[in-house]
Parts: sequence; structure tokens; C-alpha cells
Amino acid sequence: MRKIFLVSAILLFGIGLIFAGGTRDNQSQVSGGAGTFGEKMEISLAMWDVQDGFNDSNAKNDTIYNELASKFNITIRPVQVTWNDWMEKFRLWAASNQLPDLFASDASSGEYRTWATQGVIKALPDDLSRFPNIQQVMSLPSVTPHRVNGKFYKFPRMTYLSDTDWVNDRNILYRKDWARQAGWDRQPESFEEFMAMCKAVQAQHPGVAGLSINHKGYLQILQLGIFPEGSHGGNWVKDTDGLWKPCWATDSFGRGVAQLHTLYEQGILDRDLALLKNNEGDMKFMSGQAFAVLSGHVYWIYEDAFKAANPGITSEDAIGLINMWPSGDGKRYYFSETPYWSETMFQGRMTDEKMERALYMLDYMYSDEYQLRKSMGIENVDYKVENGQYISLLSPDTTLGKKYPITDKIGALSAWGQWLPLTGKQLKNPDPYVDYTDRLWLEHYNYIKATAVPTPINYDIRLMSTPAKDKASQLNSEMENDMVQVIMGRRDALTAWREVIRSYGPRGLTDAINEVNARAKELGIQ
Repeated sequence: MRKIFLVSAILLFGIGLIFAGGTRDNQSQVSGGAGTFGEKMEISLAMWDVQDGFNDSNAKNDTIYNELASKFNITIRPVQVTWNDWMEKFRLWAASNQLPDLFASDASSGEYRTWATQGVIKALPDDLSRFPNIQQVMSLPSVTPHRVNGKFYKFPRMTYLSDTDWVNDRNILYRKDWARQAGWDRQPESFEEFMAMCKAVQAQHPGVAGLSINHKGYLQILQLGIFPEGSHGGNWVKDTDGLWKPCWATDSFGRGVAQLHTLYEQGILDRDLALLKNNEGDMKFMSGQAFAVLSGHVYWIYEDAFKAANPGITSEDAIGLINMWPSGDGKRYYFSETPYWSETMFQGRMTDEKMERALYMLDYMYSDEYQLRKSMGIENVDYKVENGQYISLLSPDTTLGKKYPITDKIGALSAWGQWLPLTGKQLKNPDPYVDYTDRLWLEHYNYIKATAVPTPINYDIRLMSTPAKDKASQLNSEMENDMVQVIMGRRDALTAWREVIRSYGPRGLTDAINEVNARAKELGIQ
């Protein structure tokens, strides 16, 4: 089952992998069963559209949810929030002491720390040995900086099991058939070769954009080939003057912007750059209006557009992924990021007994057993394994979301679980278009992991919270807009970028840099 979320296309799958020096437990250390936990408890839960699942006419027949509730002797009381109002509601409820027991949040660093110190949210116990899956997550280098006064007040909602698994979330898709026709039957090995390939294709396809974008943030994909740390706007790096700075506040990032400016000047980068809305670049690519696109996924929802624009051409013939060319140090890099997005938090007035029950449930929901269930259903009922392939047993007019509506809404409480396809464990799609893109993704993932290295991230600096750093985080989104203006401008791009960064100084950037470097010195961070 697939579902497009606002942040990305999340494939709700899960299975164990090795990370952080250990392996995940296949199951939580809980025997389960009604009565195991004594008195039945009601746990209130706010997640996106959760009430819709409980209101569904088939809710009472959700076997996966019913077994979960029985296993931990609980009932879940849904508290509705939507993708349009969730953070506003949480802030209102936090201010009025009306937060539910558990809620799915994406609070800023400053807000999280304020809620923690004010008792709005409850700390996890110091000893997590009873919850081995949770304990393992909380020991990750990308998680430990979230301690407030030595304690954790949230459980990260894991997208992957490792920060090095984001290979397929920042890519360059291209029409490999058009490239072959233009004389390019190999991958470009440099930025200059990429430009040459685009121009050769455009010569044969007048009016087609050489390179479009999924959205503005994806412009930073090309930084992987010149300044890898610049591939994510949240990264901080030590600049040539010895100071820690946001990656975009450096000349190294500016040189990457200059490359994009060159692409625009040469007529390669989409002329509609400033006007493109999210996913419009993907649509351009799929409908034959762009040779390549900076994106994250071959979205299956564009299948009809591809078929309409390319009669008689299969996705396997046409769609490919470019392997990023080496950076200045001769290494190939791929995108890395914290392995989680958003978190589950706990209402500050929860009793220890209720929190313990909730943690046992979350620990199990992160296990291999539950991740496989919520993503594929029940083996030999909803799917079967045949010759190593996972085959759906659902009828064409049925989906897991329809059959298990509550699980569909609460299944990501502990983890998005996007890692299962990386192991090859995903339902084989009978549609050749989708089946090929699934195989392409897995092959590309394995190849890049074997031949490239992840972008280095200093999480102690990246996730550090200081008043000025938290306040200056708003400049990240402004930076994307200013980058577009520099790319489309007529001036020398590096000079223009330096002026943009200088303008940020009195608006909080200078204070943020000073605070971070002072704090880094206190902590002994080199």
C-alpha cells in the first residue's frame, strides 16, 4: 500500500537491518495477550486523520488493531487532527493543558525544549532496557543530541533505520532513451559532462527543459557533486575561517549556486523555476516536457501521464537514474539525513503506569513483526511469499487501508517504516510500470551504497539548540527563495550569493554563528 504524505511519498513498510553497531530485536520483549498488563487502560492519541479510521464502517473488523489492543490490554481514544491544523492544535492544547496522552508532533528545537522544561511533555524513563527497540533508537548519534537536561522527551518516528539509507530520496531522474539517441550511452562523470548531455538531448527535442525540479529544496541535490554538506539546508559545517556556519553561509555553497546559475544561463534549467509548485517538475518529466528532474521518487501516481505522453514506450526503456559524479575530493556522495521525521510525544501529566504501557506498545509497533503486518497485512491472508517474492492476495478492489482502517491511521505511530523495500521485501506489483520502478530503486540503492559514501553530518552541531540558532532557522526557507533569485539573475552568482549571506547577518545569522561556536567550544566540539 502506498500513500503520499505532505513531506514525501511514504511507503509503509518495515523489516530489521543492522545499524549503530547492533541489530534490531525481531520482537519487543513482551509476551502479549489480554490480562498480561493487568487493568485495561484507555490511551488518547492524536495523529493525522486518526478519527477517520475509527469512524470507518469496517473499523470493528480491523484484525491488526484489535490484536494490538488485546496484546496490551488497551483501548485507543482517537483525537482528531489533520494535516492542515495539527501543529496549531497541539500548541493550543499545550497552552491549555489539554494535550492527549500521545501525539504525533514535529515541534521545533526551541519549542520542544520549552515544552520539556515547562513539564508540558513527559520524559522517557532513564532505564529503557525493558524496551529494547526504543533503547536502540535513543542511542543513535542522530538522536542523542535531543536530550534536555539529560533526559529524552520524545520518541523519533523513524523513516529509515540509518541516516545513510536516504539514497533514493535525492536523485536525478533522466530519459535514458533520449540520452542514448543523443549519443550518450554512459553516465556523466562531471558537471560539465552533465551539461553536455542535457544540451545534446535538447538539440533533438526543441522546447524541452533540460532539467526541472520537484521543488526548490531539491536544487541542492547538485551540491552533492561539488559541496556534499550543502545538499541539506539544515547542515552546519566548519568554514575556512574555522567557524561553524550553516552550510549555505559559505563560499563552497555559493559555488554550487553558481553551477545552477550556469545551467539556467545555458537554457538547461527549467525556465519556469520560480513558478513551479511541488511535484510539477515530476509531472513535466513524466509527460515528456523535461529530459531530467531533480526529485526523490518515480511516483506511481504519474503512470497515466507517462503512458499518454509516451505511447508504445515502457518505463524500463525510458526511465533511468543518474549516478552523481565525483565531488572535488574524488569521492562520490549520496544524501544523508536524520533517519526520522517527526516524533511521538507524551503528555506531561501521564501517570508512570500509563506511560509504561504506551512504551511497551510503541516498542512492539517498531518491531519487525508489526512493521511487516501494518505494511503488508497478515501472511497467507493478505499476502503470500512465493519464490522469495511477496505476492498480494487482496482482490483488485480492496486495499489494506480499506481492510484495516484504524491500522492505516495509527500504523506510523512508532515509525514510518520506509526501510522494507531496501531489503527487497515489498509486494510485487502486477503493473509492469510500477514493478520496474520498484526494481530500479532497489538496484540503484544497492549500487550507490556500494560505490559512494554518505554526506558527513556533525549531529552535535546540526541538532544543537541555542536561542539565536533556533530563531535563525527561519532563514533556511528564505535561503531557498533567494537562491532561486540568484540563479535566475544576471550578476556573477558567487558575488550575489555573498551579498545575500551578508544581508542575513543582522537578521540573526551572526548571533546564531556566535552562539553555536561559543557552545561548541564549551562542549569541546572540534
